[in-house]
Amino acid sequence: MKEVRARLRRATAIVFGVAAVVLAVAPVASAAISRFEPGGTAEATYGVSPTDVSADGRYVAFATDSDGAIEDDANGAIDLFVRDREAGSTDGIGRDEYGQLVGAYGGTISDDGRYVAFLAADGILTEDANGYADVFLRDRQTDATVLLSGGVDGPSNGQSRVPQISADGRFVAYESEASNLVAGDANAASDVFVYDVAAGATRLVSTGRTGGSAAGWSSEPSISATGRYVAFQSGAWNLHEKLNTFGVQVFVRDLVTNAVSVVSVDSGGAPGSYGASFGPSISADGSLVVFASLSSTLDPADGNGEADIFVHNRAEGTTRLVSLPRGAATTGEHSNGRSDEPQLSGDGSVVSFRSDATNLIPDDLNEASDAFAVKLGTGSIVRLSTGQDGTGGDGWTQRALLSGNAGLAIFTSSASNLVGDGQSGTFVVEPIAFGEPPTVITPGDLTLESTSPYGTPLEYEVSATDPEDGEVPVSCNPGRGGEYALGPVEVTCTATDSDGLTGTGSFVVTFVDTTAPVMQLEPITAVPNGPEGTRLGWDTHPTDNADWYPDVVCEPESFSDFVFPIGDTTVTCTATDDSGNSSTGSFVVHVLSVAELLRQAQAYLVEIGVETALRKSLTAELETAARAAERGKNAATCSAIGEYQDHVRAQSGKKLSVETADGLLANADGIRGIVPCS
Repeated sequence: MKEVRARLRRATAIVFGVAAVVLAVAPVASAAISRFEPGGTAEATYGVSPTDVSADGRYVAFATDSDGAIEDDANGAIDLFVRDREAGSTDGIGRDEYGQLVGAYGGTISDDGRYVAFLAADGILTEDANGYADVFLRDRQTDATVLLSGGVDGPSNGQSRVPQISADGRFVAYESEASNLVAGDANAASDVFVYDVAAGATRLVSTGRTGGSAAGWSSEPSISATGRYVAFQSGAWNLHEKLNTFGVQVFVRDLVTNAVSVVSVDSGGAPGSYGASFGPSISADGSLVVFASLSSTLDPADGNGEADIFVHNRAEGTTRLVSLPRGAATTGEHSNGRSDEPQLSGDGSVVSFRSDATNLIPDDLNEASDAFAVKLGTGSIVRLSTGQDGTGGDGWTQRALLSGNAGLAIFTSSASNLVGDGQSGTFVVEPIAFGEPPTVITPGDLTLESTSPYGTPLEYEVSATDPEDGEVPVSCNPGRGGEYALGPVEVTCTATDSDGLTGTGSFVVTFVDTTAPVMQLEPITAVPNGPEGTRLGWDTHPTDNADWYPDVVCEPESFSDFVFPIGDTTVTCTATDDSGNSSTGSFVVHVLSVAELLRQAQAYLVEIGVETALRKSLTAELETAARAAERGKNAATCSAIGEYQDHVRAQSGKKLSVETADGLLANADGIRGIVPCS
């Protein structure tokens, strides 16, 4: 099963009592925010400090100085509790050997809510009387409590802080100023330790490269779900096997291999400089570490001179700045205030942090610290300390804790306008709603008529709107234009807003051909090649909006054995394209009769400018033949044509040039063959 437990760095300082500062704010997106109820008669509007959240958000560990969270809480001290949000019950944690609440804080809870590691001064166990805060582990199922920060030779001799528990409760990391928790701790500075509950053993995590004490202090541990990886901050220079570090850096120790890596580095592996890195929080699988840093060298996007929030990917070796204003990816804008106290959800998907910046989201006008969350996959940022009506809080807000699955955030705020009751307190945002992606408005599925056999261009109108950015550019694939054959084409369009959220829309454009082919059908006049008529062919020149070569069928067929008789014959043609569209048309084939041919010969005499007297006599002879042909008198027709030919021969070389005469005679011979004449 994938572990999604948040192993978060928790501050152990507790703030009780808040003062409201009322400022006018501009509305932003509404939040799913509600008041955290500690249970019983305990005051819910002040004095409640959440310290941890279970992986699924069901259990919340919190401290309060208000009595009444449970029936036997009346000691007037700061006590630690676990609230079961599902069952609506509250359990007291810091109990002595007699079952009495004696004060505790800094609780961190296992995934299933069974184990709670916490801090308490003397009074929990008889054996603990050193006058320092120590780390304890309580089993809520058996009510057993054990001391974890005991020395090798008796009680610890220094303060312990910041317990952090693994997912199953077996390992607890913490920092301590004690020098007797393990043998050989001689650096006289705070160190980071891990207690193995199953083995009953304490291990020094912040050792120097040779295995002895580190040359400086270490603190603020954060442990992975299995307990294998521990992130922490340190001012020691000799933690890494080879690299000497300077200033305060963030490290991760692998408790299996004992290797130490520096994670407060740029993407080239160089440790941050010109400012401390601090406050680490590690993901459940140990692959990501978030931290705050004053260094300006970790990411080229950092140019504000303030503490910012960074995420280091240990597998990829990359570090990126995440406390950026909305839209910074396109505008290049820097945050204008300090950001710190980061928390990473166990699944590594969301980072929360506290910030004084006023430009991380639009209209942040309260001039007070707010809690924010960033979705790492998109860079989308949301203000958690936003009221139910969408306005910003009218007071400061502390850092927010996240459930391991990033389903909820919980924080304390002095703002009195978050849930509409005019009171400050501790609040839950569930679910954490990031900005909505743009809405891509498509035309729906389209049908376009083909316009050319070459292909038809895509034509469509698409737009996109975003709740915060308004209209945003759209990119579609394939784009407009091009040449597409018949059939469907799926178009996918995307639009990305200034948060990096991407909306997608798709539709199908189907290119169709519903248009019939067009033929060029013109009447044909033909000269017969015999008394029966003539064979002939033609081209209908079909064109189509999608098919290069539509099929054409004519009756009678072109260039077939069909003999078109003298006179008129109607030809009917049908053109069909590949889509089955068809058109039908007709034209007339007119085969000239003998009489028509003879009268054409008469017109030709005029055309070639035969001398008038000769032309009249020749025309008369041709007309006699034409009239005989119209009456069906073939012999008379042939006789008249013969007389015409004799006349032409007689004038050859005289009134008619030899060439002209030969042409007239040949034409007359052709007509004689059609009559026919013997």
